[in-house]
Parts: sequence; structure tokens; C-alpha cells
Amino acid sequence: MAIEVEGLDVALLRSEIQRTYADVSTQPDHEFIFPTGRAWALDLGYPEDLLARVPEASCESFAGVANPFSMGALQPGEDVLDVGSGAGMDSLVAAQMVGASGSVTGIDMTPEMVVKARGSVAEMGLGNVTIVEGSAEHLPFDDACFDVVISNHLLHHLDPAGLTSLLEDSARLANRLVVHNDIELSPAAGTVAVAGKPIDLTAQELRILNYFMHRHGRLISQNELIEHLYPFDEERDPNTIEVYIGRLRRKLGRDVIKTQRGMGYRLG
Repeated sequence: MAIEVEGLDVALLRSEIQRTYADVSTQPDHEFIFPTGRAWALDLGYPEDLLARVPEASCESFAGVANPFSMGALQPGEDVLDVGSGAGMDSLVAAQMVGASGSVTGIDMTPEMVVKARGSVAEMGLGNVTIVEGSAEHLPFDDACFDVVISNHLLHHLDPAGLTSLLEDSARLANRLVVHNDIELSPAAGTVAVAGKPIDLTAQELRILNYFMHRHGRLISQNELIEHLYPFDEERDPNTIEVYIGRLRRKLGRDVIKTQRGMGYRLG
């Protein structure tokens, strides 16, 4: 569902985003305000063996925020859409998972990223990967032409109905589970279970848990959580985060989320 912000110049915002990611593509050694590169991907838990085969050109310009494959490996023969594919790292990892009987289509709005991704596809000699230049808000694909849609921080900005229409079998999206110890989370279905027992979470509690589970092992600061929950709100009360963390501990177990005083939280 799109969020309208009064006074926001969408064209200018899009231009600035493109300029930033063009720089990530052409100046990967530059220091950005967000982490980038192969080492960052390894920190996020990407499979080392598959990542090792991806050309450095794609890895050095990786600027994702999570590991979409933490929800489970793709299956051989699946047709995958990678929304906001950037320099192609996720698409190239996905291509190795689905094999020659499957396919991967990446779409990105930054020309420099598209050129880099296509170069890596050619370097790996993959005939099952297509990189398209285009907008995630206006996906140029027919309905029911993909089995799986992956993304790195873009899906929650898009229309869920539009994405679902692209899937050959939309029920398969709900079957992708994020698992941590005895916690099972289905982001698409909005359900959580602990040791097989369903747990009732509010929408915000679910968002926080989903954020933690895609970054398990990482220390997450209070400010990072606030930015995730309230990206457009001017008034942000840090105490709200403490309230949500307390509720999650009561519902999921006191040791599920651990506090590192003065630094942040970590999934236990």
C-alpha cells in the first residue's frame, strides 16, 4: 500500500535515489552511510559457496539490508523475480539455486546497476538470467509468470495485490518461513508460532520480530528500529521500542531478544 506524504517531491526523491545507487555502482570503494560489499553479504548470512561464484563487480556494489534466502532456499526449476536487483548479486545467487531448469528476472531503475548486473550475468555464462531496466512500481510482466518474488527492502513499498498477481501460485509465497530456533514466522501470512503453537502478535510486534529474524546475530540499535517503524514520523519516542520489546519477550520468551546496554538488541 502506497503512503502519501504531503509536500514530497517524488520525482526528486527518485532522482536522488538513482544518483546514490549509481555512485554505489561506479564508486564501490566510496564510504556510504549504509554498509556495502561482499563482506556485508557474508555478515547477513548469504551462502558462502554460492556467493563465491558471483563476480566481484556485483558483490562490491551490493547494498542490501537483509538476506532474502534466510527464508529458505529457492527450489530447482522455479521462476524468480528479483525486484530492485541492483548490481545483480541476489539474482546470481538465486540463479544458482534454481538451476538451468529455472529462471531469474531482475529489475532495477538505475542504469549503472543494470549494466553492471548484465556484465556479471555474461561473465558467469548464465542463460537463465534476464536483467530489465524499469520501475518496481510499474512492473512490466504478465500475471502468473513467476513462482517466487524476492527483494531487498523494496517489497513493503509495493502493492501486495500487484505482486501476488505475478505469482503462478500465490499460496507458495505464504509457505516461505523464516525460522529461528523454535520460532517460525511467515511474513506473507502474518503468522508466528513458537514450538508449533500459534502466537498472536500485533502488526507492529510482527514488524519488529520480522526485522530481527532477518538480521539474527546482528546488534540492532534502538535508533535503527525507530527508523524502521516510523520512517516518516517527526515525533519518535524511544520508550515505545522498549514497550514493544517487552511485549515480545512476554509472548515469545524472555531470552528471545537480549539487550546490550547502551548499544541495542540482539535476537537470542
